[in-house]
Amino acid sequence: MSSNFPVYRHHGNFTLAALTLILISLVVFVFVFMTEAAFQGIGFTPLQVIVILAVTLLGSAINIPLLHISSWEDIVTVKEVQFFWITYRIPTVAPEQITTLVAVNLGGAIIPVFVSVYLLGQHISLLPQSLGALVTSIIVHLVARKVPGVGIATPAFIPPIGGALTAYLIAPNPPL
Repeated sequence: MSSNFPVYRHHGNFTLAALTLILISLVVFVFVFMTEAAFQGIGFTPLQVIVILAVTLLGSAINIPLLHISSWEDIVTVKEVQFFWITYRIPTVAPEQITTLVAVNLGGAIIPVFVSVYLLGQHISLLPQSLGALVTSIIVHLVARKVPGVGIATPAFIPPIGGALTAYLIAPNPPL
């Protein structure tokens, strides 16, 4: 191949980046619009919705430590030994003390609890809300798993889908 062969490069990376940015902006706009409509449907003003969303977003980076739990776990370590150009891996098991930090997230737990308490104070009957919270808590508890190095994790869409289905089954035609 000669070095005089013309090479034409298109600017696909810029187009892809622009389309990705437009798609992300559209998704964020739809999310904020739907969230605002849902919050206004239950009685919040647009300013309150913006404040709740902003505080939740900013608060999601803040974890409030509650306590430390210490436990012993068997840790497997591998020692490598070379003998006549062959590497042997020798596993050893040793107990090691592990400390777990139990924390509460400001944006993911405390702010939603305050919003929920505020909403519960606005409505007189607590039985349907309590039943819905209990059923949703049971669903989330059943799918929650301990993930080493992460903590307790649940699939991302199970809590909201479980809560929505529970709310629909308890009150299929809510008063507006």
